[in-house]
Amino acid sequence: MPPASISPNTCGAAANSLGRADFAALTGLDSSERQEKLACILAKIDEERLEVVRVTFVDTHGIVRVRPIEAHLFSQAARNGVPFTTALFAMDSANSIFQNVFARDGGFGRETMGGGGDMLAMPDLATFRVLPWAHKCGWVLSDVYLKSGERCPFDPRLIMQSACARLALQGLTYIGGVEVECHILKIVDPQNSLSDCTQPSAPPVVEALRHGYQYMSENILDALEPVITPIRHALIGVGLPLRIVDAEWGPGQIEISLDPIENVAAADAAILLRATVKQVCRRMGILASFMAKPALPNVYSSGWHLHQSLFHAATGKNAFAEAGALMSNTGLHFVGGLLEHARATTAFSNPTINGYKRLNANPLAPNRVLWAHDNKGAMCRLIGGMGDAATHIENRSGDPVSLHGQPDRCRIGRHGKQDRSRRPPDGSLRPETKTADAQQP
Repeated sequence: MPPASISPNTCGAAANSLGRADFAALTGLDSSERQEKLACILAKIDEERLEVVRVTFVDTHGIVRVRPIEAHLFSQAARNGVPFTTALFAMDSANSIFQNVFARDGGFGRETMGGGGDMLAMPDLATFRVLPWAHKCGWVLSDVYLKSGERCPFDPRLIMQSACARLALQGLTYIGGVEVECHILKIVDPQNSLSDCTQPSAPPVVEALRHGYQYMSENILDALEPVITPIRHALIGVGLPLRIVDAEWGPGQIEISLDPIENVAAADAAILLRATVKQVCRRMGILASFMAKPALPNVYSSGWHLHQSLFHAATGKNAFAEAGALMSNTGLHFVGGLLEHARATTAFSNPTINGYKRLNANPLAPNRVLWAHDNKGAMCRLIGGMGDAATHIENRSGDPVSLHGQPDRCRIGRHGKQDRSRRPPDGSLRPETKTADAQQP
């Protein structure tokens, strides 16, 4: 049984035992506004009688790293930060360390990251929420700082924040909408024997929840309803703007779409979506996989589509829309940036070999650097146009593992918008998306 009440340690040394004393002041984060937000969260923790808060950050592979602190210590966490080892940025997706983290610079070329020592996660209080599926548990996403007080340059969230800040200087707001596919599979054998606990571990033996290849069939959707309903409730429960949960093409495959979201919150939502689906399914004894091309018989590829646009901050109007034209000049330059840097950004949008297998698996996955008007075979699909207030670009190249890669596509589009020479060449808007002369990413 949980304790009826928590008796905090009253020892003076314990008051700043977590993180580094007053680290928020060193980083410049401390403000009256932040203190007011913290007071509201502490009241929420008391009201909900929360026992644990998961303090998290996202690494370069999109893995959510966590330290679950006792809820009564959250005030310290917000003020002092929560320590994580710098070695987390020296791990591959199987958690194998690939460089000498105990060197003076940790293999990062920075002495502030040497020796496998601490970096500090500073909670972004705007991301705090209660997880409806976990027992009396809060959750917060953090920004990563080095001991010197500077931001960790490997923090994916920093890239997104920097890109959005530069757009704000131009009077623009980034808008991102997430549409992601995944497989929901029955676990036949979890393969949990000690002999299976290798690095990486043996995958579980799975089977489909339903037959596939009956796209948008109501009967198939109804068969999945006992699984979809808890997922829906959890996504809504954590405050995500859920739009649709569809039955997709393949066996056990679903697609989840969110409403458009502004700036950094768009990237945060993608990370929280994936974590929510995987954790809720695990608690039901089933497996949610966001792998792009699972090595399973008759399983279809999964992708994620990023719907992107810019809005004028002053007027709230779509900066991509222009009466009498498919796109405004702002939109054309944004697309030009996406196309010009498509090869480089594919390393981020498809960070695994598995992701590249998807790109060459079927005609629905784009493997040419092209854009087209309402053609789903193109890498960048223009939706709307001719003054439509909802005009935007759907970037269809992403591997679902790369949901944290949204910052790169925001930044590259912004570069195209900033450099007026970058825009698609005349005649490049075309439906023939698999032409031999188009460049491969």
